[in-house]
Amino acid sequence: MSDVTGTIRKVVLDGITFDAMGAANIKETGSGWENDVIVTSGRNIRKMTKRAETREGIDIAANGTERELLQELAERMDDFPMSYETAAGDVYRCVGWIEFEARETEESKATIKMFPRDTWESFLSA
Repeated sequence: MSDVTGTIRKVVLDGITFDAMGAANIKETGSGWENDVIVTSGRNIRKMTKRAETREGIDIAANGTERELLQELAERMDDFPMSYETAAGDVYRCVGWIEFEARETEESKATIKMFPRDTWESFLSA
């Protein structure tokens, strides 16, 4: 178990490694279920709704060539392998697709979302 935090080490999309921006901070959906409540005149009823375990706010370096790669991946009809590695060395992998949200030319920063077809597999550092 490692208590190291910080910049994401890398993001890999369909075998292509992208550099994470220095302040990259991936927002991970906590679980595959959203918990809510249905209020009644007596007890509360727990409502569980299935949801995708998305990864959001992923900032990566993207020059013009990398921008074209991201556009192609976002428009692809077939799923592809994806992964990212945290500062602690934990690796998360899945097969799915991305949303290419935007690119800022001032810093060559692209922002993407990652969507799994099923679930993320975790490989945690010792």
